[in-house]
Order: sequence, then structure tokens, then C-alpha cells
Amino acid sequence: MYGFQRPKIGVIDYLSDLICFKGCFCLLTKEYNIRVLDAAYAYSTIQTQGYKKEIDTQFYEIEMSSDISREILILRYPVEFGDQILLGIRFSRNHFEETYNFKVFQLVTCKRKWVKLDSLGNCVTFLGRNCRIVQDVLFYQGIER
Repeated sequence: MYGFQRPKIGVIDYLSDLICFKGCFCLLTKEYNIRVLDAAYAYSTIQTQGYKKEIDTQFYEIEMSSDISREILILRYPVEFGDQILLGIRFSRNHFEETYNFKVFQLVTCKRKWVKLDSLGNCVTFLGRNCRIVQDVLFYQGIER
């Protein structure tokens, strides 16, 4: 499992998942923080200085909603939707054989926090191990709300 040392406190914050968003890789950590790696900057650094150079990332310590328990099994699904980053969280008690709850959060970057969404409006989400899609159902004919 890969991780990053958190600034100033020396704690390893392990990676949970990543998405590509606006030309950057956004790495979600187990503590719900975000590391942002600019792909163009990383490529340029590797081309000019080689692989041994440490590549800088931006670190965003993100506050998570208080209604997420740490005692149950969860899977996290970050997904890009337009100019937003959403995070689907699947809750399970028995090794992910049964889902008993599912919540969606939106990253509010200016406040550095995940905010729970009560509705996706006209949108539907399909989340899986290798696929994450959010679509506006009004875009497709024949699908009704």
C-alpha cells in the first residue's frame, strides 16, 4: 500500500484511490485527504531531472462529515462530475457481501471539507471497482425520473 507523509506531523496517510481531474491526479487517502499531482509538471520534472527527483504534490487536509463511523467496513469511490469531485461511500458489516447504506459527498475545496449530498437531482451514479460514472438522466431519451 502506498502512502505519503503528512506535512509537519510525520504520519503516513495511505492512499485509498485516485481519479484524473482537470489534468491532475487527485489521490484520495484513507483519512479522506487529497493529494494533487499535476501530470504535466510531473512529466516535465521526470524528463529534465529523471526519476530520482522527488515530485511535489499539493496537500489538502479535508474535514469529513461527522456521520462516518470508523468501526464499520467502507469502500470509497471518488468520481469526477463536471467541475466537481464527488465521493460515494458504501457501508457494509459483513466483508462487503451486503450493502446497508450508501452516501454521496461533494468536495467543497474553498472550505476544505466533504459535504454530504441529500440528492443528486436528475443524476444517477454507477460505481464499481473499475468504473465510476455519474450521468444526467435527462440527457438520455426514454429514461424517466
